[in-house]
Amino acid sequence: MATVNLGSIKFNWKGTYAGATAYKIDDVVEYNGSSYISIQAGTGNLPTDTAYWELMSQKGTNGTDGTNGTDLGTTLTTQGDLVYRDGSGLQRLGAGTSGQALITNGTGANPSWGTVSSDWVKIASSNYTTTASNYDLDFTADDTTYIAYKLYIIDFLGNGGSPWFRFKTGGSVNTSSVYTTGGYGAANETNVSTWEATRRNDTNDNRWHLDQTWTLHSSSNDSLHYEMTFNSLSASNKQKHAFWQHFINYTSGQYTGTGIMGGRFGANNTITGVRIFSSNGSTVTNARMALYGLKI
Repeated sequence: MATVNLGSIKFNWKGTYAGATAYKIDDVVEYNGSSYISIQAGTGNLPTDTAYWELMSQKGTNGTDGTNGTDLGTTLTTQGDLVYRDGSGLQRLGAGTSGQALITNGTGANPSWGTVSSDWVKIASSNYTTTASNYDLDFTADDTTYIAYKLYIIDFLGNGGSPWFRFKTGGSVNTSSVYTTGGYGAANETNVSTWEATRRNDTNDNRWHLDQTWTLHSSSNDSLHYEMTFNSLSASNKQKHAFWQHFINYTSGQYTGTGIMGGRFGANNTITGVRIFSSNGSTVTNARMALYGLKI
């Protein structure tokens, strides 16, 4: 019976083209990202030789900047990069600086990094939980940006003595007699059915009393809290170094006190920080402080 040679009845995948391999008709190879089928047996004939090979599938164009492809490995080059589409294609947005947020600029515009705007801005803060002779909060005044400042002193604890306050100027505590205060406070003492009121006036002292006559508590169950407002912290005009504060004092099982005070720092110095401490020199044990600026 006669034998009929049907040849190959399916494609023969041979992998990456090798010049030393003898290829037969219908062998298929990969070469430079494209695939080719052999149409004539031979050895050493590049797949681009149309006498021996025909193109089966062709590699696409490599993307470069997103305009002719989507090669994100080329578009994104650095940790933190983001990709977005502009009017022509994909673009890279490099990482912004620490604390910035991604901001949209609306339809038809590209996104960008920017600082989130706020009327109240935290300038400085500290959280003290270890025993010390005093606690400081340092900062930089900026009266061109802020029209006023808020200082919060929360959970101020100690080992007795009155809570006192001084400004720092040029990085050092100002102990001159330039502090003037006056105010009013009241407390509901134990076994007293009405509020007892006291008034405080200090002129040209070398520090401020933070409240009337109360002492620093030592227990976390008790508390002293202060909210202080400053008109200015710069050296341009000492008359602007005015403040007012509201305070509350709670002693478990004894009394709750509250009050308001005002005063002035009578020195032509830029204020660079504050210090809180005890009048009798005993240690302080806890306080949280934060300064905020109110934008114009």
